[in-house]
Amino acid sequence: MTCIFVVFFVGTHIKINITIIVVVVTIAVRKDWKHKIQDYTWISDRIIETRIKVLNRNFTIVGVYASVEGKERDTEEFYRELQQSMVKIPKNENIILAGDFNGRIGYQPIPICIGTYGEQVTNHNGAALRDFCAFNKLKITN
Repeated sequence: MTCIFVVFFVGTHIKINITIIVVVVTIAVRKDWKHKIQDYTWISDRIIETRIKVLNRNFTIVGVYASVEGKERDTEEFYRELQQSMVKIPKNENIILAGDFNGRIGYQPIPICIGTYGEQVTNHNGAALRDFCAFNKLKITN
């Protein structure tokens, strides 16, 4: 069985010394759900949103590609932009936040956000993700 998708993406490239890194954020929606797409928005080179309506429920899908670990200033800017987009999503909307956060969240549980299963490693990006999800009452899954 072949499944065809409608793809929304935004991308850029970053030059680090002599290396060029391509950053692409993509949201793919099944082609037979194309009529369910209500809107899509480019937020930044690292954040894109698509709104769909499925079974009379509205969903906002936020696709992200966070900064690499060790770029604390870039990470702070990323989460500032992400928070600005989150506050614009209607409160009754179902939110799916997905992508590469370049974070290790550890196994310290946070009620309604993170369970007790995880790895021991935590990094700066993981801590930023934990704080963001706890503040916005989002669950972290893998």
